[in-house]
Amino acid sequence: ADPELYSRFENIEHGAEIRKHSENLEGSIRQVGMHAAGVVIADKPLVEYAPLAKGPKGEVILQFEKGAAEAVGLIKFDFLGLKNLTIIDEAVKRIHATVDKDFDVDHLPLNDKEIYEMLQHGDTSGVFQLESAGMKSLLKRLRPTVFEDIIAANALYRPGPIESGMLDSFIKRKHGEEEVIYPFEEIKDILEETYGVIVYQEQVMQIAQVLGGYSLGAADMLRRAMGKKKKEEMEKNRAIFLYGDEEKNIPGVQKLGKDVQKASDLYDLIDKFAGYGFNKSHSAAYAYIAYQTAYLKVKYPKEYMSALLSVSIDNIDDVVKYIDECSRMGIKILPPDINKSYFDFRVEGDAVRFGLGAIKSVGQAAIESFIIEREKNGKYKSIYDLCDRMDFKSAANKKTIEAFIYSGTLDCFGKSRHQHTCVYMSALEAAASKAKDREKGFGSIEDFLTGEREEYYPNVEEPPAKVLLLKEKEILGFYYSSHPLKEYNKYIETFAEDMELVNSMRSEGEVLVAGMIKSIRHHITKSKKEKMAFLELEDTKNSVDVVVFPKMYADNIMHLNEDNIIAVQGMFTPNNEDGTGSITARKIMTLGHALEENTATLKITIDTEKSTPDRVFQIKTLIARFKGRLPVNIIFILPNKYRVSMSVSEEYEVCPEIEFLELLKQVPGVIDIEFVQTGDITYSLDLETENYTMDTWSIA
Repeated sequence: ADPELYSRFENIEHGAEIRKHSENLEGSIRQVGMHAAGVVIADKPLVEYAPLAKGPKGEVILQFEKGAAEAVGLIKFDFLGLKNLTIIDEAVKRIHATVDKDFDVDHLPLNDKEIYEMLQHGDTSGVFQLESAGMKSLLKRLRPTVFEDIIAANALYRPGPIESGMLDSFIKRKHGEEEVIYPFEEIKDILEETYGVIVYQEQVMQIAQVLGGYSLGAADMLRRAMGKKKKEEMEKNRAIFLYGDEEKNIPGVQKLGKDVQKASDLYDLIDKFAGYGFNKSHSAAYAYIAYQTAYLKVKYPKEYMSALLSVSIDNIDDVVKYIDECSRMGIKILPPDINKSYFDFRVEGDAVRFGLGAIKSVGQAAIESFIIEREKNGKYKSIYDLCDRMDFKSAANKKTIEAFIYSGTLDCFGKSRHQHTCVYMSALEAAASKAKDREKGFGSIEDFLTGEREEYYPNVEEPPAKVLLLKEKEILGFYYSSHPLKEYNKYIETFAEDMELVNSMRSEGEVLVAGMIKSIRHHITKSKKEKMAFLELEDTKNSVDVVVFPKMYADNIMHLNEDNIIAVQGMFTPNNEDGTGSITARKIMTLGHALEENTATLKITIDTEKSTPDRVFQIKTLIARFKGRLPVNIIFILPNKYRVSMSVSEEYEVCPEIEFLELLKQVPGVIDIEFVQTGDITYSLDLETENYTMDTWSIA
């Protein structure tokens, strides 16, 4: 209630009325909220305990919040809907259909060494709860050997245990690097599985029972007090733990003849633990699902990954991530094919066939109409046949055919994508006209003729690969058949750090990475209203977040566009919560400037049998356009297969930008372009005259 604000209201028309309504509204609940997973269960009709209401979708909702519901004696349960259960179910269906009809995912051996070896290596992409970069790093350090280690990893991988040192202590004790101490012999059995570290709330309850004589109900009240993290409550419970409570029939440590000082020190640990305690039953349930997904990934990789991709089909980022994981696992992802693909990803021989549902802008109804027609009347023979048999009453339309063309779904017809783009409109128009005639009961001459009709395809060349890839990304949301960075990878690897290794760093450090800008979010600072940006920089397998502050943003705005290839040098800061982090950019460079600064020599290899007499003149002209500071070395391969290595004078040093590299590849005879960190050149080549003799060449 701001008196000055109210006085301003009263000075405008209807101000007093606004003030009256505002006073009535102040402190009121604006809207009804509904717990996403909370379910209340009672022994009698709920109306006997609390008022009810209807939710936006007709749900029956209790008009009490959690605290009020518990106060009237109701119990709230959280039923979490996990998509991972669907993934497991889909994988099991695939296994039953093609591999092992008796496989039982609910009765797995929990001591399979192959599973723990996979976890120890951190190969956990697609494994429930264990696939973040930080969790992978934890698993490599922890090296789990028993199921209890997976339960503990789930409970400990949170900011509190990480920052307090509990996690590090647990790992050191497991590997014998830190002594395991039990303050009381009676609690050894309770803490042995966690190497003397209090990890779970249930352990606190057991300690209270064993040392303080608590009943199960009283121990649960202690657990609840811990959960509230209220200092007064914890201190009140300290007195009960040490000295008992006659009213609650709790004898306490002292009456049971235990060492009160040692027990007080132990309670200090429990008090500290209050902020980090985790429910073991929850962690164990999650750990079992994690183990199930790990087991399926190791034992039935194709079935599991196809299920994982299918359930993730609406999330492009996940699809990209799991396709990359399939590649790492040696599972080939076959391209989308109108005659072989289904809506979801499916196992096909030793590979997985791309699911048409992952193609953007094509709905499920349209895809299923094509599949139903194919299953009923046989495979499609051409784009003309596809259009003729297309169900125009479904969601299929011109954009559907375009998406099929650019995603490679129609490559199976043996025509180029460019040829298909030239004819699909006429094919659609003819098909639509036929469909209308058939509805009216008319037939075309073709309907009465036998033999296949003649189909027209213009003789056109396919556009450059980059153009096709950009179209592919536009349709799929990612690069599938290749990646624009692929041809530059060998250059980037000479100076840049691996993004996956950068993301797994556990402490701050200076890094240098290079890749393509996958996405950019421009931002205006609140204080000075200056422009800055947040980038996602990707290589062919991973990505890293980059923060570009205003000064750096202003100096490099010309380079900050999606699909641009850049290098970033800066400070990486890890994020303990999700196991990744971000780079604060200190320097942003084009690929050419990064190569110029971080490599020693550009080596150009020319096969003299494939080149033309003006080869050196062409290279000289190119270098003149891209003048820089990187030394150039030309290696000639002679007809007798001798290799001749020649350095070029300083006048012809270069800045090897992407355009320069592309043009250099087009010079006849250039068969290799390489950037190296050291030079071993002894003789010079005069680019003006190409004046050299065999006697002056250094023959390798």
